[in-house]
Parts: sequence; C-alpha cells; structure tokens
Amino acid sequence: MPRFDGRNDEQLGKRSGALFLVGLIALASGLGEGVAADWSGVYLHDVVGTAEAHAALGYAGFSAAMVVMRLAADFLVTRFGSTVVARFSGVSAALGIFLIVAFETLPAVLVGFVLMGVGYAALIPLTFSRAAADLHVPPGQAIASIATFAYGAMVLGPPAIGLLAEATSLRVCFGVVGISALLAAALAPVLEEQHAVGAIARGESR
Repeated sequence: MPRFDGRNDEQLGKRSGALFLVGLIALASGLGEGVAADWSGVYLHDVVGTAEAHAALGYAGFSAAMVVMRLAADFLVTRFGSTVVARFSGVSAALGIFLIVAFETLPAVLVGFVLMGVGYAALIPLTFSRAAADLHVPPGQAIASIATFAYGAMVLGPPAIGLLAEATSLRVCFGVVGISALLAAALAPVLEEQHAVGAIARGESR
C-alpha cells in the first residue's frame, strides 16, 4: 500500500517536475520543426537572397535529414542510449542554426538546415517514449501532456517568430530557436527511463 504523506507528495512533485522538463524538450523540438517548415523559405529568400525557385531547398534538406535520422534513431538509441542521442540531437540542431545565422552563402545555410533536420528528428519521439514509460503518470495522460508542448509549439511558434521578426530580424529569431536547442541538449538526461526508475526506487526506499 502506498503511503500518502508529505514525503510522498514531495516525491510526486519531483516526478512531475521531471515530466515537465521532458515537455520542455518537446517544446524546443516542436518550435524548431515549426520554424523550419514555415520560415526556411522566407529566410533563404529574404536573408540569403536565394531566388524564389530555390527557396524551398532549405526545407527539402531539413525534411530529407529528418527522414534518414528517424529511420536510424531506434538503432542509435539502442546502441548509445536516449541521453546521448538527445544530447547529440540538440547540439546538431544548434550547430545547424549557427551556420544558418552566421553565413549568407547558400551551401552553408543548406548544410545548416540539414543539421537541423538531423537534430530535431529524434527528439519528439524520445519525449513520447519517455512519457509512455513514466511509472507514476498514466501513459495516456503523460503522452497528451507532452503532445501539448510539442504540437502547441509547432502551431503557435511560427506566428510568434513572425511577431518577433518584425521587432528584430529573422537572424535573431533563428538564434532564439538555437538557444532552445541547446536547452534540449542540456535536459537530455531526463529522457532516460533508468533516470525515472532510479528516482522512484530512491523515493520508495525511504
């Protein structure tokens, strides 16, 4: 029988906090995907000066990289673990955004979008997997919570970026997305199921 006391409430708060951090990773990834989908063509045309006929190349490279990385994600997670893959993903996305912001040549910016695709491909699936494995929040409720972060960012992120771009610039906006990718990399350890199990075990042993 579980004991319902202050100690259990404290442990529950910590576990809910961990799931919230998983949601932040989903939010960062959803924001990156949404911005790549809605703003990559505008960025190539307005900032890089690419012809309209070639403005879709950025999202094409992003999407192709996403497909390849998602096909490889299961193998990589099995081989290296969720933390390593998520950390690599966040750093890859941030590095890609750095190339996009720092250079104005089409090849460099296209490489940046490819690295963004590699970086964001595995993050949302990893957050859903971690939510489904949570030992204290029902899977349906946990996944729904993470989906709110992820898809909310995909839908609301691009318009917010548009408003920010009017006040600043698209470069600044992409820089903000890059910072969120680094945040996802920093939070990567919360995606390990062992992390969640260990926290539970420590709480129950007290």
